[in-house]
Amino acid sequence: MTSQERIIHYISDPMCPWCFAFSPIFDRIKSEFENNFRFTYIAGGLRLRPDEPPMNEEFKDMLCGYWETVELETGRKFDIDLVDNMNFAFNTEPACRAMVTFRHLYQDQLFGFEKQLQKAFYQEGSDITNPETFKSIVLNMGLDPNKFDQVYNSEAIDDLLEQDINYTKSFEKPLLPMIVIQQGEEKILLMKGYSEHKIVSKSLDNFLSGSKEIENSKSGPACELGKGC
Repeated sequence: MTSQERIIHYISDPMCPWCFAFSPIFDRIKSEFENNFRFTYIAGGLRLRPDEPPMNEEFKDMLCGYWETVELETGRKFDIDLVDNMNFAFNTEPACRAMVTFRHLYQDQLFGFEKQLQKAFYQEGSDITNPETFKSIVLNMGLDPNKFDQVYNSEAIDDLLEQDINYTKSFEKPLLPMIVIQQGEEKILLMKGYSEHKIVSKSLDNFLSGSKEIENSKSGPACELGKGC
């Protein structure tokens, strides 16, 4: 990174419903500002619980409530009926690890991979805590699932995922999704929680024009790390 390079760090988690709702807005932002910023992804680590038991009925009811709230407030469609058949633990570490692995191997297709993970989870009810699901998506994208699997299980990805989680936790009360602008050593928290396109776009325009009026003073609806949405 050069001292003048401008980077947008998008901090997200494939199993965060507010991130799923924000995804189409992020696509627009990326399309509009890709000539002004380099976009990259940071795995937020919403709920890292490797020893978590499979979802019980109480947890499924809570999850449905989260999804219904996000759908009502944003218009983003979830297939809520699929939750009944989810018999896996709500541990977001595997999906975050998959994102970090894909970033390491195929940076230029990274956000397409995130979309496929979100589609699999929210609209197909697939288990995106299962590495076989990741390998299937990678194969369907025309890439090498065996190479992906080898890197996914490496110590290098352990280190990279830890770096992502530590970066996310470096912000006071981190919420997902978040957008951070970096230029040189300067970091500016642009967005914390879900936000409308016009607000994010205006803040980026203001940043590029040298204005200090960046609308990040209030947190939007979001998922809080280790807790809920």
